[in-house]
Amino acid sequence: MNVGALFLIPGFGLGPDDYAEMVKATRLDVHAVDVWPKTEAGVREVGRPGTPQFDAWFQYTLRRCEKELEKHPDVTTIFAHSAGYLLAKELANKRGSGQGKPVVAFGVTADESATTFLHGRTDSLVKCTAERVFDCGHFGCVSGGAARRCRELQRAIGSTVVTEAYVDRQAEIGRAVREAMAAP
Repeated sequence: MNVGALFLIPGFGLGPDDYAEMVKATRLDVHAVDVWPKTEAGVREVGRPGTPQFDAWFQYTLRRCEKELEKHPDVTTIFAHSAGYLLAKELANKRGSGQGKPVVAFGVTADESATTFLHGRTDSLVKCTAERVFDCGHFGCVSGGAARRCRELQRAIGSTVVTEAYVDRQAEIGRAVREAMAAP
């Protein structure tokens, strides 16, 4: 069954390449947009949610995501990790290229949306309320190096730091994303 392509929106401080093994396990065409700054200075420039500078960055980044989606009409589902869900949810609810596309999210607290939520059992950042739970933490869908780099960035900016041990579940999560896309 052809389930289409996946659009990847990385979590805070992460980039598309950090999800390489998860993406490989989906066995899908995956299109992605690199949305987050990777340096302390870049993150400080974006600011915290609720500030005018963050709101401006968010709207600019949302437009970038919309333009990227327009280039890929084969995309049927949006995958978001952690803070990337802010963008995914907005894309799925807006008019335009993302409207009506289902979202699969990992590492976020479930809400009332139609999103399929996946979660790490030991996630120290968000409450585990997902339909499908994996034996890992917040960074189970990315590489160990990416998890370390993101923790360093969290520390540098004084943000809440993920505290659980890293457990790699990229392949399992990738397969679960594909299964969620194939579900009616």
